[in-house]
Amino acid sequence: VGWISTDGVYTAPSAVSSEFPVVIRAQLKSGSGVFDTYSLSVAPRAILPGAGWVTAQAGGTISSSDGSSALEIPGGSLDADKLISIAPIPGLAFPAPRPGRRNVGGVSFGPSGTVFANPATATVPLTRVLPGGTQLPVLTHDDGTGMYTLEGTLATVTDDGRHARFPVSHFSDYLIDEAEPAPGTGAPTVSMIEPTLMYEGSRTPVRITGTGFGDDLTVTVLQAGVPATNLAVEGLMNTDTTVAMTLVGSTIPGLAPGAFSNYVLRFTRQGEPPA
Repeated sequence: VGWISTDGVYTAPSAVSSEFPVVIRAQLKSGSGVFDTYSLSVAPRAILPGAGWVTAQAGGTISSSDGSSALEIPGGSLDADKLISIAPIPGLAFPAPRPGRRNVGGVSFGPSGTVFANPATATVPLTRVLPGGTQLPVLTHDDGTGMYTLEGTLATVTDDGRHARFPVSHFSDYLIDEAEPAPGTGAPTVSMIEPTLMYEGSRTPVRITGTGFGDDLTVTVLQAGVPATNLAVEGLMNTDTTVAMTLVGSTIPGLAPGAFSNYVLRFTRQGEPPA
């Protein structure tokens, strides 16, 4: 139910106790029988989507609001209890990549300035499906200068090929990148997309068939001719004739019940007209 320091400061427990209320008793050291009590209730701290309180002593795991990212913090790594936040960086929000590279994953943590005595472990989604066990460089990015810094660590792609895990020693905006593939030949053509309907706020697997889908394929979601801000591509995997990916949608402001919002998928390869 908590503890009291020698200075008389009460510290609530890291987890809400089932013993309510907490009764604090103060008594003279002389044992004269002079004492008083005070009752209080311990309530859980408010939690925001994609955030949670982590105690310095016990550590813990925080997941993003969509469940795609996580941060595992070992006990004894923080200098104090903290409200930790985590949010994946969607592909459309990736900063410009390094020359000859393309960004395939990103995540942002808070609060800024947090440092770990023992590294935490981040799990982030990838925009492309990669072979399990692939190791990719981990970078931090400064939005103010546009500069990248190599962290000197590697992210390892998980067995499913859709996520990567890497150590985190401090908070910043992290990116994972890979070499840009050589451009292919021939423009992509699309013969079928299924399904063609999804619900707002959902994660929907999509399969596309056609020709000319190479390693340098890029898929962009457009709305009214410009990149959409509420529908993103995740887990892109393709052969020359088939594309598989997940469309991740968010809530569409102002969309009335029974109404639809239309989007277009644009398929492009280096040096070729889009399809």
